[in-house]
Amino acid sequence: MNKIIICLIIPALLFGLSSCVKERDCNAGPNISDLDQEQLREDIEGIEKYLEENNIPYETDASGIRFSIIERGTGVPPNYCSSVIVDYEGRVLGETEIFDANNPNAARPFQVEVNGNIILGWKFALVRMNRNADYRVFIPSQLAYGEEGRLASDSTYIIPPNANLEFRIRLNNY
Repeated sequence: MNKIIICLIIPALLFGLSSCVKERDCNAGPNISDLDQEQLREDIEGIEKYLEENNIPYETDASGIRFSIIERGTGVPPNYCSSVIVDYEGRVLGETEIFDANNPNAARPFQVEVNGNIILGWKFALVRMNRNADYRVFIPSQLAYGEEGRLASDSTYIIPPNANLEFRIRLNNY
């Protein structure tokens, strides 16, 4: 009798637990409707002005990022559930100092989950790129660190509040 009960209860529990797990939509991007839309518009205007003043050809994404394609790459782009290997460097828009970069000569490549703990602008950029693509990505502050900016351990700003960013991203593999 106990075996019959166990055979009935365990499948019911497993079915019940699996119905509680929300299935991820690997093609649905992050929701940005709760961002400060006025600041996002100002960010985009500032980025486009910079790109035009510097004669940088660019394409647009509905999210607000702008990007300049250095190399298109090949194959199908990753989706929001993908894990990707990239080389990158980032700077505040219009500045020459790099605030962050991976070490392409490191023993382990830099790998990130597209839907992981990365800024929104990266998420939108990575799903547009193909394997071996090389982009300059221009990210509005609202899709990066916003009004908080990013502080160093000594409480100085690495990235000031409402700073638009530029990243050079090469998608190596996924």
